[in-house]
Amino acid sequence: MSSQDSNEMPALPEQGLNLSKAVLDIIQETIKGNNLTVDDFEKQRRYDICQVCEYFFEPQSRCKKCGCFMKKKVEFTASKCPVGKW
Repeated sequence: MSSQDSNEMPALPEQGLNLSKAVLDIIQETIKGNNLTVDDFEKQRRYDICQVCEYFFEPQSRCKKCGCFMKKKVEFTASKCPVGKW
């Protein structure tokens, strides 16, 4: 069974690493003086892409690739889709 067929998230250590990378990226954007969040249009565009993705786990609005809660992840300028969809 592939990960897109199951409801399994990445292992906790991998989720922790993904979160750490995301926080570091956000801190770097802050230091550079860049905006931290995207506008409402971009946030919705990203989330719309997530909702039709094979890795999206709707009951928790999470990505089965990175384990992130997508309603939050799509808000940050430094965030990236783990499979390059946005």
